[in-house]
Parts: sequence; C-alpha cells; structure tokens
Amino acid sequence: MFFYYVAYSLFLLFLSLKLSYGKLKNQIKYVFLGTAIGFFCGATNYFLWFDIPIPPILNIFVSVYTIFVPYAILRHRLLDVDIALSKLITYIIFLFSFGTLIFLALSATYKHFSNDIFLIFATGFFLSLLIAAKPFFEIIEEYVRKNILKTKYAYHEVLRELSLNVAAYINLKELSNFIVLSFTENIEVKSCALLVSERLPGYLEGFKYLVSASKGLSRDSNKLGFSIFNPFMKTIFKELKPLIKEDLENIISSPATHLTGKKEIIKIIREMEKVDAEVCIPCITKNKVKGIICIGAKNSNEIFVSEDFELFDLVSKQIAVALENAFLNEINNAAIVKQIKTSGKLITVYQELKDAQAGLIKAERTASISQMKTALLHEINNPLQFILPNLQLINKKLKSGEEITKEFLEKAISLAEEGTIRIREIMRRLDALEDQEAKIIDYVDGQKMIDLSGGK
Repeated sequence: MFFYYVAYSLFLLFLSLKLSYGKLKNQIKYVFLGTAIGFFCGATNYFLWFDIPIPPILNIFVSVYTIFVPYAILRHRLLDVDIALSKLITYIIFLFSFGTLIFLALSATYKHFSNDIFLIFATGFFLSLLIAAKPFFEIIEEYVRKNILKTKYAYHEVLRELSLNVAAYINLKELSNFIVLSFTENIEVKSCALLVSERLPGYLEGFKYLVSASKGLSRDSNKLGFSIFNPFMKTIFKELKPLIKEDLENIISSPATHLTGKKEIIKIIREMEKVDAEVCIPCITKNKVKGIICIGAKNSNEIFVSEDFELFDLVSKQIAVALENAFLNEINNAAIVKQIKTSGKLITVYQELKDAQAGLIKAERTASISQMKTALLHEINNPLQFILPNLQLINKKLKSGEEITKEFLEKAISLAEEGTIRIREIMRRLDALEDQEAKIIDYVDGQKMIDLSGGK
C-alpha cells in the first residue's frame, strides 16, 4: 500500500509536469525529481527487512531530495522562506500557548473534581478552545508578521493601501503617476511603467499601448509604444496573467523548447527589456486589458514570490477598474469640451445670422423709405400741379388789380379742390397700408415705389 501511494503521487506529479509550463513547471520538475530519487533510493532499506540479501547501498542518494527541494524553493519560488518561517513561528507559539493553557487548566482542576465532573469540564474546556483557536491563531500570526517580518508586512500593507486609494483618482495622468510612484517608492522596485491603450480621435482604442507614466526607466519612455500585434502584447492578451521574465528565460534554457518557440520568447523578453521589466502584470476588468504594470527588480534584489503575485492580482483588479473610470472620465470631459465648442460655434453662427438679419432689416427699411419717398413725390406732386399754379394765378391777379371773372375763379378753385381731394385720398391710402400689404410697382430707371394710386 505504501508503494502504491508513492507511485500514485509521483504519477500525479508527472501529469502536472506535462500540463504545466514556466514557473510552475520548474517547481514541479524539481519536486518530482527529488521525491522520485528519495523514495526510490530509500526503498532499498526494505530488502533486508524481508530477508532479501540486497544491502541499502542507495540510501546515500536520499540526500538528493534535500538538495532538489531547497533548490526549487530558492531558485524557482516554490516557497517563500520568510513566509514559511513566519508560519513555523506562528504554529510553535500557538501550540505552546494552547498546550500550556490546557496543561495548567487540567492540572488545576483534576484534584478538585470527581472523574465525571472533570470529564464534563475537560470536554467544555476543549470545545471553548476550539472555538477560540482560529481568532487566537490569527492574532499570533499578525503579531509575528508585524514584529518578525517587518519589511514584508509593510510591503503588503502598502499594496493593500494602494488597492484602496486608486479609486480616489479619476484623472488618467494623476492615476498613472500615483500607481508608478506607489510601486517604485513604497513597494521599492527599481523601475515601474504603466502601459495604457492609445486613444484615437473620438476616444476609440488604438492599436498600440503607450507609456502613460514611468519612473526609473533606462530609456526615454515618451518614445516607447507596443503594438497589440507583437508577441509580447499577444501573449498578455491570450494568457491574461502576469508575464515573468525569469520564467521565460527558464523556458528558453529548457531542451524541450522548440527553436521557433524560443525565438518568440526572445522577442517577448526584448519587449519587456524596453521598460526594464522583470514582471508585467495585466490590469483586467470584464476580460479586457485596461493597462499593464511593468515592474523592475526589487531594490533588495529579492525574488518575487507567490504571495507577491497574489497581492499583485488583487491590486491589478482595483487598478483596472480605476483605469476604466479614468477613461470614462476623459471621454465625458471630451464630450463636454466638444459641446462647449459646438455651443460656441452655434453662438457665433447665431450672432452672424443676427447681424445679417439686422442688415437685411436695415436694407429693407432703406428700400421702403426710398419706395415711400418716390411714391409720395410722384403722387403728391401731380395734384400740387393743380393747386399751386391756380392759387398763384389768383394771387397775381388780385395784386395787379386785374379783373377776375366768376367763371375763371370757379374753375381755378375747382382745380385746387380736386388736387386737395387727391392728396387727402393719398393720405388715407397711406394710413390703410398698416392693414394690407403694400403693392410695389416699377417707377423709372429701375426704381421701385409703393403704389398709392389705388389701382387707377
């Protein structure tokens, strides 16, 4: 049965090895090799136990297990030693505290109660301890992290703080600068760059990812752009998970990697090196990559461990939402600016129309005055030809003492009266123009005038 479980566990490890790649593949590979060699060589002990005359000469190779597994821990991030130490210390303190508490409680009560009462007390005491075990363990773990792993604790707290604070920024540039500064200064990495999709007119997403903010890069970030069709970006979009330079280098060094695959991976690494990235973390929301955080090596030159990536995953999701909000804010601002510009153009057009209308009104008024003047000159001058000459003739004869016959006087007065009536009729028609549309007729030399003749 023992050999069955060993063989089955190795079989499961082998299947996982075949299906995995990158960091996980390297981790499983060394654990598989170490475990297989350790159990196979250690199994030579069993021969003598069953009176089979084969000495355990391979026992010495059991130590290989203790080489492969630590190598996987240190080289391929199988285990964060600091975290393991933290857990170990936590469990030691927890077990010692609980063991001491149980021993003291049972020792103090055993001599004072009968067996039945003591059994009931012990059962209740154990149940109480089980209920209190988890919160008590968490208190100890928090204490150990704060006081033994101070640097790592502060580092994780910064990441958590970052995930909460990114939501406060709605301006894309300010948000980008905050993210980059948080990683470089608080998380203490040598460099950091945030890539976001370029924005085309109309705020459509383009075919490149540009550096929105950066710090500590060895080259000018303003000239950096990553086409969505290059291997680096295609891998990000396909995998939707962090790209780790070290893992890519391990894949290249593996004899099992095909030459074509190696060339593609080399291209990816070169793209990552443009932003001095050891790790590239996609910020994903709704299955869309809103940005990519490219992180350089830690200032301490420590490797990134699994717990780091768990926290990066948490932060990247928060950053993705914040980037989405910032993009929407930019679109809204652009729409507002466009509306303002459009409104400004409308105001300008309205003013131009208003000015044109005023000009038309003025021109129409001038034309109307001209037409009215022409009409009055024409219509009133004609009856005046009857009135004025006859009155002047009568006046002349009176002054000269010339005899004025009754017939002459009646005719002159009749003509003057006719002209006066004609003028009165013209004035009546002028008054009636308010209630009816004026008729415009041709006069002479292209001039127009209002028809005051009444159709006569």
